[in-house]
Amino acid sequence: MERVTAENLKPIVNQMIAEEAHVMTDSSTVLKGALIARKHDQVNHVAKEYARYEDGVCITTNTIEGYFATVETRDQWGVPSRRQAAPTPLS
Repeated sequence: MERVTAENLKPIVNQMIAEEAHVMTDSSTVLKGALIARKHDQVNHVAKEYARYEDGVCITTNTIEGYFATVETRDQWGVPSRRQAAPTPLS
């Protein structure tokens, strides 16, 4: 995908995210148009908001950001993660 836009994300969102899902993102605008049929809440990192409670639900992206940080660290150290195949040993 050369450029990520809401328009080219729509078919991926429709295929991969259940309509009844509650999607939580930061304030990036790229997903706004792609999440039309899903419950969507955002945190505003620019305003230093990282989590808040609404009706007893914690709105946050901390869990997924922690996961991505782990995957990125593993990638930097050359440790295979589930999203990449282990390197083939040289014979």
